[in-house]
Amino acid sequence: MTMDAEAPAARVRGRAATKRGSPREAAPERGGVGWRGLWGRCWPLLLPLALPVILACGGNRRALFAESLEAYQHALRWGDVGGLTSYLGQQARQRLLARGAAWRELRVVEATVMRVDWLGSSAARAVVQLEWYPLRSGSLGVTLLSQRWADGAGGWQLTEQRVIGGVPLPVLTLP
Repeated sequence: MTMDAEAPAARVRGRAATKRGSPREAAPERGGVGWRGLWGRCWPLLLPLALPVILACGGNRRALFAESLEAYQHALRWGDVGGLTSYLGQQARQRLLARGAAWRELRVVEATVMRVDWLGSSAARAVVQLEWYPLRSGSLGVTLLSQRWADGAGGWQLTEQRVIGGVPLPVLTLP
């Protein structure tokens, strides 16, 4: 009988010693280390192992590049010149805006990213297939573009875009 009376009292004391009374938080009183205590003791040992992996992944840089690339292709697809210029430097922006009449005569059917090559941690080259047609003729053209992107203070910027295959489309060539 005394055993049964002591067992609930021990459980009550264990819960009273912790704020919430969860079994995980009461673990140190039962002779274990507990999950918080173990992490608190081991993180200095694990940090040197995890740091190269974190740095090699490029952090959030690649995710931001993917978002920029997708947004630019979306603007290209829908003829949003304002959206396109937000990813261009000053010289390329002026050159694109000067071709406004040519843009109004062009409809893009599909813009597909075919490949992305990383050129270091802050530069990438994307190959994009563009399906388009001029409003005057309506005949479908396919153009393969090479885009060079650089990560700067203002985010990812398109620094070069040139035609590398298919039907030539001078309106898309950017310095």
